[in-house]
Amino acid sequence: VVSRKVIREIVFNISISLMKKLNINISDEKISLLSNIFAKLVDYSLPLSLIENLSKRITFYDKIILNNKIDKIHSAVGYYFNDNIKIFSILSKRKNKNTKLIQHEHGLNNFISVVSKHNNFPDFNKVLSTYHYVDYFIAWGNGKIADKFLNLEKKTSMKIINGGNVYLYNIKNSNLNKVNDKNQFSLLFSASPSRDFMANLEEITPEENLLHQKKVLHFINLITKKYKNIKAIYKPFVKNINAEILQYIKKENFSKDNFKISNENAFNIMKDVDIVLFDTLTTGFGEAVSIGVPAIVYDNKFDYKTITNDGKKINDLLHYNNIIFYNEDEGVKTIELILKHYNLFYKNSIESIIEFQNLLAYPRSKKEFNEILKKNNLI
Repeated sequence: VVSRKVIREIVFNISISLMKKLNINISDEKISLLSNIFAKLVDYSLPLSLIENLSKRITFYDKIILNNKIDKIHSAVGYYFNDNIKIFSILSKRKNKNTKLIQHEHGLNNFISVVSKHNNFPDFNKVLSTYHYVDYFIAWGNGKIADKFLNLEKKTSMKIINGGNVYLYNIKNSNLNKVNDKNQFSLLFSASPSRDFMANLEEITPEENLLHQKKVLHFINLITKKYKNIKAIYKPFVKNINAEILQYIKKENFSKDNFKISNENAFNIMKDVDIVLFDTLTTGFGEAVSIGVPAIVYDNKFDYKTITNDGKKINDLLHYNNIIFYNEDEGVKTIELILKHYNLFYKNSIESIIEFQNLLAYPRSKKEFNEILKKNNLI
């Protein structure tokens, strides 16, 4: 209780000091009120497991570190979310300043810049704080570092290395059937999160995102009416489907014969369907093209406005080759191309897919990946 009171007081005082420097026309009373709310927000964000047991954890990990030489600590999401990893890594670094903290990329997005592209805007990316205390970041690309990381090394003391991804290398399926419009075919819509709140202030709003997902579902309904031999599967990002989306599906009167909602793992479904549809360029798209299944994206225009130069180039290529589309007419054209001229679709798309993989999602064998780590003295 005492610890939390102290935390609130510290945050409260810092918040008042920073807000007064902004030179905004707001009364001291309102500044005090906002600072009090912010102090409570920070307090409530800190878990019981961290604050109440912090001294015990420090003692526990100190004993481990005392009896072991910790040279390198690798983690994918631990530096973001795991308090044990955070405490252990900080203490290890204090004992041995040469201990290397190595962060592995966890997934991908549509070329969203980590550092804000606007000089007068703060960096809203939720993972940026982690990059200030790790030493290396292993990205999923190959060769050139994607410009979504532009200026990140300058802003932090972290070095970025492209290592590719072993998982993507291991999931390739060489037994995929070529889809056509004569036989029964299946389409999976693997949806992005339909959050109630934004993960950061630069992304699409929850309201706009829901509208976009409804557009995608309307497109699927159109396709199921056009092709009676389709089996369409909708996989929400989480098991508990958004209530508004569920209501929309009922309103649209989807056919029970060729449309279903699934709670199965999206990756497992991808391996068994003929086409995978996404509502934005995500990790799932990287998985699908690595498997080898035709992957297409009914994208929103919001993302395109915010992405980097690399992103615009790749998105334009994918759009030109009928992989990304922005309306139903383009989507119908893409489906028809895959069903009637699959070889042509594959031939036209392979170059743009390879460029996408080189920048964001390169499949790398375990042997080659370890060689890159060894070369940089990271294992």
